[in-house]
Amino acid sequence: MVDEQQTLNVMTLSDALEGTLHKHLVQGPTGTELRLEAGLQQRLLTNIEKGVEYCRSEGFFRTAILCDPSFRRQLRRLIEKPFPHVAVISYVEVAPGFSVNNLFTIEL
Repeated sequence: MVDEQQTLNVMTLSDALEGTLHKHLVQGPTGTELRLEAGLQQRLLTNIEKGVEYCRSEGFFRTAILCDPSFRRQLRRLIEKPFPHVAVISYVEVAPGFSVNNLFTIEL
């Protein structure tokens, strides 16, 4: 995920996808939840898988998804079973002095 030059190798979400995820955040009994229709959720997971496969084909075996902090935790919960090795971090969690290398943009 981080190389010797303090570069964070990540996948990002397209603006359209981030907007869609924002629209599907709802306040539930235990806090904010990400509620996606089954078809939309499956498309998202399929496209994350494409991103992971692309990164691996390019020699990057440890990558993270970089996203908006408002749904970072919910996105992590969604992908933790199918992609336990993929971290999800928000823009505000990138420490000063680190650069970001966007390897793949996840679309819907």
